Amino acid sequence: MSETQTRILVVDDSLDMLTSLCKILELHSFLAEAAYNGSDALRKLDSAEYDLILCDIEMQGVTGLDLLERIRVNMERDLEVVLMTGFLEHEYYVRAIQLGAADFLAKPIDSKALIETITKVLSKRKKRKELSNYYKHLEKVSLSLEIKPSEFSKFSLSRVVYGYLNQNHSLPSKLINQVLSCLDEMAYNSFIHGTLNLNHDERTLDSEDLRGLIQSRLNDPVIDSRRIRFSLDIDNAHHQLVMSVEDEGEGFDYQGWMDKLKNEASPTTQEHGRGLALLYHFADHLEFSDSGRKTTVIKNLEAR
Repeated sequence: MSETQTRILVVDDSLDMLTSLCKILELHSFLAEAAYNGSDALRKLDSAEYDLILCDIEMQGVTGLDLLERIRVNMERDLEVVLMTGFLEHEYYVRAIQLGAADFLAKPIDSKALIETITKVLSKRKKRKELSNYYKHLEKVSLSLEIKPSEFSKFSLSRVVYGYLNQNHSLPSKLINQVLSCLDEMAYNSFIHGTLNLNHDERTLDSEDLRGLIQSRLNDPVIDSRRIRFSLDIDNAHHQLVMSVEDEGEGFDYQGWMDKLKNEASPTTQEHGRGLALLYHFADHLEFSDSGRKTTVIKNLEAR
């Protein structure tokens, strides 16, 4: 067999289904290897490289979602996962998308749909790798967004950034997760503290009263005129990821907080200041500017 042949790990706890799927894939020139359950798949992933996993969701023990989560969280692998299911509840679908499932196939499996789906997923993977390789040779790649306060809660900034990083840059999953955790805190602080200027008592209102207060602030023309600015630079020349969030609020005494954080061995568990502590301990370098209106997190990248 050719060394460039696509390797697919097929995972299902039904032996008949497993045998059938492997035969179909081999007839279409794929190199298919069987795993008899999720645990077997994890063992094989420890010792071999694959281009794609075709996995049943409903399995005893380690389910398809469990396997997908372990791949994304614990393994630094550029690996496509296609999930098979007879019935997919909405919450499982959302979770699978969040974990980066490439596609879904409904059971019973149609052989034509199977090959078309795998071909499509692998084609996207090839284009993504080509684009990622291109970006690696640029000194710097940048993404910037300017967000109106009224539009902020209508979409997930971290989901946009995850899609951008996952589709265009070959970065370790752990690094991406840390970047997104920092972004969630930065964006929240910029919106709630900077743009809306909510104090501690206002932030601790019950959910219904808080929603009403937020809407009232958004109806204020002064607040509506403000903007939240986000920027992300992949600086290949200096092997750094530089992410900034800036608002047009009043700023805050960041120096006092920085002095306090430098003397703490681990992030504070107190609600007040916990977000800043997370940024400080996740960032390789954390800086504030413009009286605290702009927060910048820098993560070092391995030479690529």
